Amino acid sequence: MDISIRHLRPDDAPAVGTILSGTTVMLGTMRLPYAPEERIAERIAAREGAYKLAAEVEGEVVGLALMQTFPEIPRHNHVGEIDLIAVREDWHGQGVAKALMNALLDLADNWLQLDHTGLMVWSDNARAITLYEAFGFELEGTIRRYARRPGGNADANIMGRLNKGLIDRASNSAQKVDHVHDANT
Repeated sequence: MDISIRHLRPDDAPAVGTILSGTTVMLGTMRLPYAPEERIAERIAAREGAYKLAAEVEGEVVGLALMQTFPEIPRHNHVGEIDLIAVREDWHGQGVAKALMNALLDLADNWLQLDHTGLMVWSDNARAITLYEAFGFELEGTIRRYARRPGGNADANIMGRLNKGLIDRASNSAQKVDHVHDANT
């Protein structure tokens, strides 16, 4: 099975609507049921700093991932926030979320050169937390009773990862500057 990743297009709205209306996605996000098609089209529309990816298998969209960056905010333009990774329920466990995460982090680390990538996940979503930890995300905090959902409230974990390659390069550059400074004193 070949999973290809590309940017979402406006004509993907019906497939995205199907994915977002799945029970697992509904329980794992802040979405309410019965979202109008216009809201889905707005959500996937291109915007500055927004990266919206589709996972496609044999021409069919089976997953999506959304990441927001902040190029217009000088003191925050080194950060990306993963807003959503969602997979159609009949494609769970087949590597779609992993392919989307690989693509997002390649974009974040190598192309955008973000220092920090973060996300929020319900604290009882063990499957998602395991995926995120496998990609180097660490728990940064928990917000208690963050969202309402059927059966009560959900706590949200804030997770993040640093771009190790970027930090290592910066550290090496700083060491070189220190050596140059030492040689001149």
